[in-house]
Amino acid sequence: MTQPVLRSLAGAITRDLPFVNGWRNTAIIGLSLGVMAFAVTVLLEPFGTAEYRAPLRTLRLAGGSVLPHLAAFLVFHALDRQVYRLQGMRWRLYNELISKAGLIIAVITLSWLYNIRLINDIAPAWAYWADYVIHFGLPVVPVMAPLYLLMAVYLGVRHPEPPPGTRRPVTVTGRNQGEAETFPFEAFVFAEAQQNYAALYLRGKDGALSSRLIRATLSELEAQIPGSVRVHRSCLVNPLHVDKVTGNARKREIVMKGVERPLPASPGFDPAQLPVRMRPG
Repeated sequence: MTQPVLRSLAGAITRDLPFVNGWRNTAIIGLSLGVMAFAVTVLLEPFGTAEYRAPLRTLRLAGGSVLPHLAAFLVFHALDRQVYRLQGMRWRLYNELISKAGLIIAVITLSWLYNIRLINDIAPAWAYWADYVIHFGLPVVPVMAPLYLLMAVYLGVRHPEPPPGTRRPVTVTGRNQGEAETFPFEAFVFAEAQQNYAALYLRGKDGALSSRLIRATLSELEAQIPGSVRVHRSCLVNPLHVDKVTGNARKREIVMKGVERPLPASPGFDPAQLPVRMRPG
């Protein structure tokens, strides 16, 4: 009983997720959450804020809310991008959980440092940090976390950004001598298995879709195109060109942008691997 549960849990936390937001969306989210935290501080005046008096009071309070959020979000996004590259352009659920836990601690810690040095002008001490985390930082998390999720999903779906490294050149080689194709990752749309060959579908600068046959299996192409997603035993896609996923667990289809026909998806394929919403077919 225990082993199946552990295997199920391990499978859940190691499942692939899309690397959705880039620098722009990350900066927007960090800045927005900082502004919201500042608005709460000024309007509701929690934690004794009403008693704080100092020159440039509003500007100081704004800095204590906005700067820690923006700095922590940008630093952790830089770290996330490095991990994403080191893992072969893959991002997993445990990466997301570790990253967001660290982000929360970073925001609280930077806010604490700002408050003790620029607001209260006292020396740092671990006892003060623990007290700040328990009584000031963690109580705000249940309020800010849903706002973060809403903004992250909205920006990721409505205003997506290319994952790290998508403008890099990709070279795939076939089994025939001298058989190779080089193209930007963002030009790759999808690939289909055709007996002993695979058809590569690429989008040119003019937006036109062209296909090229290469003697290789989809597994070989998947290994040579980091960031691609295997949605079916006969189909490999670029998440950047996916418009929507339709159907249900028994029969799903992938609708690609600018491609007339839908592509098949395996019954066991998890749509969470793609940065789009499930839509009824």
